[in-house]
Amino acid sequence: MKKTLIIILISTFPVMVDAQFEKYIEITGKVFFEENNNVLLNPELSWAYDITSDNRIIDTNLKGHNVTIYNNTGKVINRFGQRGRGPGDFEFPIMSFVLEDGTILVSEFSGKLSRFSNNGDSLISVYQTGIVPLSGILEIGSNKILVIGNQIKPKPTKALFHIYNLSTKEIESSFFELPFEHSDYAQVFRMSVHLAIGATYNNKIFVAAVPFKKLYAFSKDGMLIDSLNIDLENFVEIEENKNSLSSHDLFSYTTTFSRIEKLFFLKDGSFLVQYSRITEIDVNNPEDRTIEYNLAYFDDDRKLIFDINNNPELLGVDKASTTLYFRGINEDPLYLMKGKINKNN
Repeated sequence: MKKTLIIILISTFPVMVDAQFEKYIEITGKVFFEENNNVLLNPELSWAYDITSDNRIIDTNLKGHNVTIYNNTGKVINRFGQRGRGPGDFEFPIMSFVLEDGTILVSEFSGKLSRFSNNGDSLISVYQTGIVPLSGILEIGSNKILVIGNQIKPKPTKALFHIYNLSTKEIESSFFELPFEHSDYAQVFRMSVHLAIGATYNNKIFVAAVPFKKLYAFSKDGMLIDSLNIDLENFVEIEENKNSLSSHDLFSYTTTFSRIEKLFFLKDGSFLVQYSRITEIDVNNPEDRTIEYNLAYFDDDRKLIFDINNNPELLGVDKASTTLYFRGINEDPLYLMKGKINKNN
């Protein structure tokens, strides 16, 4: 089943669009979400979308503690889940995606996974991964997934990537420790959920620590194969700071460097990297901030083709059709923009 996982960092802050965006990205359509049956799509609360092979859109609502299924025009098909810790309940669900067999897997911050039928009507199984906080999931094979986060059970480990077997309900192996100490950067990443991101392509797992312009390639059993520095023209590298900072100075420090947020490989081996930087922040109200998004595209030889500054937030890529999905702009968050890479430029 061909699908794309769309990860959303919670952000409804002002977005500026550079002219280069229109040069390299052709907008091909929009998906507007309806509000009915007491279901409200709220991107401030939504964490992730999954686009299925039959073009359904699955929205995971972080603070609403539920999952909503839409058709490809934005009409509500079904909604399931409520806040709780019992079977079928959710507590801060992070993301959902459809497995190869058509079932829906919903992951939570606490490391819990819940597997539902194709339409979400019935609960099939519950898994306790022991990964807390859980920050991401990738499917890597039949009944195997890659769980991103800190393992605390059954035995703590510094590794952030874990191969989890849905059949045995066990972690088979763990790999990739952060290439830095938290004390190197004033503990600014200590409370961060997203410390690393990953993607799969051609039986390999590609990994990046968010503050660095470097990718690591692993085999599907977690063995390091290669590493490469990636050329990001607008990426501001973090400067070491071993000082103990006040809350005020710590928030100011977050505006001094960029972060890699998303990594998507297309079927031809080319790949996209989205990175961002907080350009303004109210230290008295940290939720009041301005985020600048940048989008870089590399060919299959890892050569940089473009690096767009000030683009709308990229939410995901349909690898089958190479359709890109962006958050809607003009202060109207209830739609997604669909686009394609214009390779003629």
